Amino acid sequence: MTHALSPSRRGFTIVELLVVIVVIGILATLVVIAFNGVRDRAVQATIQSELKQTANKLSSLRFNNESEAYPASLETAGIENTNSTSFQYTYSSGDNSFCLSGISIGTPAISYHVESASSSIFEEGVCPGHTNGVPLVANWEQLTNSGSRTWRDVASSDDGTRLAAVPGSGYVYTSSDSGETWVQQTGSGSRSWNNITSSADGTRLAAITSNYIYISTNSGVTWTQATTSPASINWQAIASSNDGLKLVAVSTGGSGYYAYTSTDGGATWTQRTGTGLSGWQSVASSGDGNHLLISSGGGGSNGFIKYSHDSGATWTSVTSLGTQSRWGTAISDDGQIMYAGPSSPTGSIVRSTDGGATWTALTGTGNNEWRGLESSADGSIVVAVARNIGHVYYSIDGGDTWEVNTSFNSTMRYAACNEACDQAILADSSGYLHRMTLE
Repeated sequence: MTHALSPSRRGFTIVELLVVIVVIGILATLVVIAFNGVRDRAVQATIQSELKQTANKLSSLRFNNESEAYPASLETAGIENTNSTSFQYTYSSGDNSFCLSGISIGTPAISYHVESASSSIFEEGVCPGHTNGVPLVANWEQLTNSGSRTWRDVASSDDGTRLAAVPGSGYVYTSSDSGETWVQQTGSGSRSWNNITSSADGTRLAAITSNYIYISTNSGVTWTQATTSPASINWQAIASSNDGLKLVAVSTGGSGYYAYTSTDGGATWTQRTGTGLSGWQSVASSGDGNHLLISSGGGGSNGFIKYSHDSGATWTSVTSLGTQSRWGTAISDDGQIMYAGPSSPTGSIVRSTDGGATWTALTGTGNNEWRGLESSADGSIVVAVARNIGHVYYSIDGGDTWEVNTSFNSTMRYAACNEACDQAILADSSGYLHRMTLE
C-alpha cells in the first residue's frame, strides 16, 4: 500500500507578518483611545461634581453672611484642593459675583469653570486670568530701543501695548507696540521724574516729580501741570483708576505729606488728612478707584500700611504687622487682594485676601527690600523686584509659590503689569527696560 506525501506547510510571508502587526497596532490604538476616553470622561465627571459641591458651599456661605457677599477667597471660605482637583477662584465685590475654575491634578490637565450667575452650568476651560494647570514659562527680553537711562518707573495699559516710562532725569518715553519702539515725548519737558501711572486704555497718564504732578490725556503727547494745595509737595508715588479719572498721590516729606485724591483726572485735588503725617512711599488703587492702599517708609504712630474703601475719605491702619517700614504695594481690581513689601531686607511680602482686614506672610520670597510690586487684575499673578539684590520674583498662584530670575543686579527697581500680568515691564535705574512674558 502506498501513501501519498502531504504537501509541506509553508510559514507566513513578510508581507503577511506586516499586515498582522499593523492590524494589532490598530486594535491596540483603538483600545488605548477607548480607555483614554473613559478615563477623561471620569475625570470630567469628577471635576464637575467637585465644582458643584464647592459652588454650593460658596452660595451657602453667602446666604449665611449678613452682607450676603460671597467669600473673598477660597482661603477665607475654608476650601482646599482635593486629591483630584485644584481650584482657582476670583471674587468681584463690585457686583458680588465669582468665577471658580476646577483643574484636574495630573496629565493631561482637564479644566472646567462655573460662575455664580449660572452655578449649574459648567463650561470647558478656566475663568479669565486663571491657568489651566500647565506651568507658565517666563521669557525675558532687554528692550534696547528704550535706551540705557536712569529709569525710575514704568506704566502699562491693560492690554500691554501702550507703555510709558520715566527716567530720573529727562523726558517721558512712550511705546504703542509693547516696548518694541519708543518715542521721546518732549511735550513732557525734561524733568527729574519719580513715578508714573496709566489708565486702562493708556490714554490718560499722570506723572510726578519731587514737587509737581503732570497730567496727559493723549498718551503722553502733551502735558499740563496740576494745581495742588500746598502748591509744591515732595511727591513720591501716584496711582490711577482704570478710567484715569480717579487719582491718588502720596508725599514723603514737607508740610503736607498726606495722601491726596482727585476725581476729575487731576484737575482738582483733595488733601486726605485721615492718613496722618508720615513718610508715605507707595500707593495702589483698585480698578474703580474706591479701594486704596498706601505704605510708609517711616510710619511712626500713624502706621506703616493703611487702606481705604471709600476713595480716601477714611483710612484704616494695619496694626497686626507691627512697625516694619514698607515700600512696595499692589492691589487687585476689586480691592480685596492686597500685597505689601518691606523697605529693608528683614521681612517677606505680606498678602491680604479680605480687603486688608487680615494679612499673611509669604515666606517663599525670603527677606528682601521690595520696591517694584505688581499684580494681575484678579490678584493671582504677582511680580516683585527685590531692590537690595535686583532679583525679580513672580508667582502664578497668588504668592503661595515663587520663581525667581537672579540674572539682574541691584539697580533693578520697578515693574508694571498688563491686566493679566502675563507681561511685565521692568525698569533698571542704570540700564535698559526689560520685558517679561509668561507663556
